[in-house]
Amino acid sequence: MAEELIVIEKKRYQLPTPGLHHGKVIDVKDYGLVTDFRGEKRRRCALVWELQDEKDSEGRPIVIYESFNLTIEKKSRLRKIWTEIFGREPDDKIVLNQLVGIECNLVVQHNHKNGEVYANVEGHFPLTSRNVPRKAKNQPSDRNSSGTNGAEGVTGVRKPKSEIEDPTTITDKDTPS
Repeated sequence: MAEELIVIEKKRYQLPTPGLHHGKVIDVKDYGLVTDFRGEKRRRCALVWELQDEKDSEGRPIVIYESFNLTIEKKSRLRKIWTEIFGREPDDKIVLNQLVGIECNLVVQHNHKNGEVYANVEGHFPLTSRNVPRKAKNQPSDRNSSGTNGAEGVTGVRKPKSEIEDPTTITDKDTPS
């Protein structure tokens, strides 16, 4: 009886275009303890971002992963991500699963390593009425019925109405210096 040959090919993912994208956290992956380049074991996680404004060749939203060490120390990547998304420093304790459903603008950059090209998230910006991509006609909204973009339990996501500036008012912040 002849043995079956099993061939496994490396899966190729379609890269998003570099630049600004509207992203939504659809999952948080826990990779567990991973040995880093110094030989030290560190707990690694990743935010799984679904790009709301770019589709792959099959019409599905492009997905990218943003990995980081699970720590919120002063120089940590997770602390930087949190601060960029919410505009404030994290508390002493955060629950990563509360990020699922959060939407923001992402700056995507292509990086070359070992002959491969990778799409990396280099920055995060909160969504505002001025930078939210417009939906196509007849496209359903991603907002849930509570109007919080799936961010229940995460403080600092939405400003109270009293703190929201009138979008028709032009201030010094609107003009370049």
